[in-house]
Amino acid sequence: MLMRRLRGIVVGFVILLLLKIITDPLVMIVHGAEETTAFTVRAVLPENQRDPTQTFFNLQMEAGQEQTIEVEISNFSDQTIRIRTGIYTAITNNCGQVVYRYRPEAADDSLSHFVEEIVTVEEIVEIPGKTIHRLPLQIQMPEEDINGMLAGGLFFQEVTESGSAQAGEVAVIISYVIAILLHQGMPSQPEILLHQVTMDKIGDQISILANLRNIHPAFVNQLAVNIQITHVETGATILSENREGMQMAPNSNFDFTVYTGASLFQVGAEYRIAYTITGGELAWDFQEYIIAEMFEDIGEIDEAGEAEGMPPRPVLEQDDDESSGGVLNFILGLIGGIIVGAGGVLAYLRIQQHLQKRDARVDEIQKQFIADAMERE
Repeated sequence: MLMRRLRGIVVGFVILLLLKIITDPLVMIVHGAEETTAFTVRAVLPENQRDPTQTFFNLQMEAGQEQTIEVEISNFSDQTIRIRTGIYTAITNNCGQVVYRYRPEAADDSLSHFVEEIVTVEEIVEIPGKTIHRLPLQIQMPEEDINGMLAGGLFFQEVTESGSAQAGEVAVIISYVIAILLHQGMPSQPEILLHQVTMDKIGDQISILANLRNIHPAFVNQLAVNIQITHVETGATILSENREGMQMAPNSNFDFTVYTGASLFQVGAEYRIAYTITGGELAWDFQEYIIAEMFEDIGEIDEAGEAEGMPPRPVLEQDDDESSGGVLNFILGLIGGIIVGAGGVLAYLRIQQHLQKRDARVDEIQKQFIADAMERE
């Protein structure tokens, strides 16, 4: 009887608390970064831009050529801001997507030139308030022919003071990446190689990892990979999977991984793994033979969450007071989870509201910039 009353009181409290949070947002105040500086960047396209309709650098270069290109940085705030720049060579992540802002521990062996060694720029740039600054970048192409392209990204991010955000505030940091493609010599076709195939066990799943390499200075577009795993002795296909919509950067590699149930494999049996890879009109076929190994395992998990061969957990007897305390702790934990979740929703809504206000302010300042420029002309 006491437990029923206690549960009724707690449930009523939760309902009132939720109504309070919904109707009165001051219950939890989440501060946004109201003074976040608004800035934008724009590639100033030179005459050797291959496609003037693009918004990134896509340049036709010559061996040994030196050139200065510019990026226009607009500071729409009243204060001077500091912009940190970075230059990265494009890579392929393990989801099969090209990334223009990441420096891996080791690049593919086929990559002979890094974009960050060819393109240089000032690391920190100060932009006064209400001004447009043209930032020069120096390009020094290699003396030898590339016969293809080099791909990378130009990164720009505002430098914020450490600890400038007060406790409970949400900092909004703006950054941009502009792609840069440097073509030189005769265009190249991509070439994919299967480097290695490995198998491992993760819980009750088997992972089959294939390291795919694009060893030529060209993108692999519309990349699709089909994998089929066949039991050599019986000829039975135990897995067939197709993945599309991927892309590979020039001279890069990534780990293409599929997962399947461990029960499909017999320890000691031989399996054939066949890969059919297409990129546009190009196609490559590979196959590997592997033998399913014995993986160390703790045993099957029963309904109680125990592994076979492990000693059972001791069962402690509980009296009514302890049982009531456990229920109360659960309910209090539930209340805490609801409060935290509601706080997260309010934080998200506050940030979205701030970004909408900022965008409206940026549009207004941009219009004023254009009007002032027309008057000067």
